[in-house]
Amino acid sequence: MDESPYRCTVPRTVSGRIKYGGVALLTLVVGVAAFPIPFAGPFLSLVCFSFGLLFLLAALAPKLFLLGAAVAEDGFELRRPLRMPKFVPFASIGRIEAFCRGDGEFGDEVHFVIHSRAGKVFVQEEVLHRSRLRGVLAALPGFDGDTLAKAARYEPSGLDLVFGKRFTVYENPAA
Repeated sequence: MDESPYRCTVPRTVSGRIKYGGVALLTLVVGVAAFPIPFAGPFLSLVCFSFGLLFLLAALAPKLFLLGAAVAEDGFELRRPLRMPKFVPFASIGRIEAFCRGDGEFGDEVHFVIHSRAGKVFVQEEVLHRSRLRGVLAALPGFDGDTLAKAARYEPSGLDLVFGKRFTVYENPAA
């Protein structure tokens, strides 16, 4: 079993990296070949070069594509693909919102939007469970488990399927 709190979102095996490198090379070749096409060529080339560089980066540096949270005694570090790691101290959390928009296999995923002095972070349900962060946050004094249960039962419809609905489950005005 993988003990790391982070999950790599691109293949880490040599064969997987070779495949990503091949896709990068193919995409870059298509970008070069498409450039002379009138009107659409430069745009298509730009798109191909962008995706090609992204695949090349994934093949050469898979550690840039980590997803997860590592819980420490005083806070947690959140990593997301192609973003800088962000450390959020528990003492600086001012508000936690449960966010629902019908994601997941059964439409029942509940994500957290955490507002703190370190900034605002969006934590997916998969990350909350894999890192056990959800239990740690639920243990904060003043965390409203009933509102979280209400959010888990909420069935979004209409615009909530696109924009989602937020339920405030924790508030700390002192932070």
